[in-house]
Amino acid sequence: MKKLFALLLSVATLVPFGAQSQQPPNTLAGFLSGQGLVGVKLERRFGNHLFVPVSINDRRAALMIDTGAPVTLIDKNS
Repeated sequence: MKKLFALLLSVATLVPFGAQSQQPPNTLAGFLSGQGLVGVKLERRFGNHLFVPVSINDRRAALMIDTGAPVTLIDKNS
């Protein structure tokens, strides 16, 4: 789960949301696009913190991006 989250964050920062053009395959964005990954829109809320809209177990939520955190936690009751 941590690797997937880290990969999604990498894609979110490198690939523009809703990009229609193909990226060259010799770039990281092009490679990730070739793997079927897309960018996501980051939202600034609550004191300029970054959030990503997500759906977990069919429930909409906002996942906070905390680049200073040593681990990623998702409450199983959320």
